[in-house]
Amino acid sequence: MKPLPLSRLADEIDFRPTPWTGVRMAVLVETRPVGRWSLVDMAAGASLPPHQHEGEEWILLLTGRLMLGAEMLLPQQSRRIAAGCLHAPAAPERALYLVCQQQPGGQAVDCGPRASPPSCGFQPIFP
Repeated sequence: MKPLPLSRLADEIDFRPTPWTGVRMAVLVETRPVGRWSLVDMAAGASLPPHQHEGEEWILLLTGRLMLGAEMLLPQQSRRIAAGCLHAPAAPERALYLVCQQQPGGQAVDCGPRASPPSCGFQPIFP
């Protein structure tokens, strides 16, 4: 699969660092109360700690590979992450993905290693 054309802009976008090594984010659009659209750039080997959100989250992988739970996402694959679903995305190689989060400005809840996730799965947005 060829990467989506938007992925070529990754080096042109004003990404901001995050507290996690190798993870940068650029907020593209934020509207209240609908949601926030962002691009996330993860270096090879980078990951986010286990966390959950109060609202749903949708991701579309543009380039690279992304582990989401036990599933490896490839470019142009998308997933819906239910509200309250514990997840910890990891990039075995550089990954760029578009993410839409409900309830902009809401903080992710760091669940730590002892948290037990609700029963949930990651569902394709576009089959």
